Amino acid sequence: MESKDLKAKNLEKIETETYKYIAIFTVTNKVGSLLEVLEILKKTGANMTKIESKPIPDKPWEYKFYVEFVGNEKFDLDELKHHTSSFDLIGMFSV
Repeated sequence: MESKDLKAKNLEKIETETYKYIAIFTVTNKVGSLLEVLEILKKTGANMTKIESKPIPDKPWEYKFYVEFVGNEKFDLDELKHHTSSFDLIGMFSV
């Protein structure tokens, strides 16, 4: 009986384990393009812990965004990729 309870607790931990994601992305230079990405994070319940913008050399008014956010293991990065011009996942680790 105890082993079933232990298995259930371990399964619950896996399903609710949180991860920190680190990514760099760019968006098109149009009104609301960054907001679209941030709304995806909000919709999925991810907690953004850091955001930085860096200008892209030789591309006036275009920026790369460095973000860190916390979400669960099942976080769908494809939706983020769909709303960005470029997307690179730098890392993902358990927290």
